[in-house]
Amino acid sequence: MQILRILNEIENEQILRWLEKKKINTDTADLKEKRRIFAFLFRKGYSSETIKRFIG
Repeated sequence: MQILRILNEIENEQILRWLEKKKINTDTADLKEKRRIFAFLFRKGYSSETIKRFIG
């Protein structure tokens, strides 16, 4: 159980780094931009559930 939590935290940190690197602000992104971000992160191998937590 603890291992899953640690992996989840690592995945969250990685997504935050990608968003910072790409200079993406999910608060101001429109639907088209959010879809592009979602597709990018999904292709990188992140789960859709985790991505949705970041881009709402």
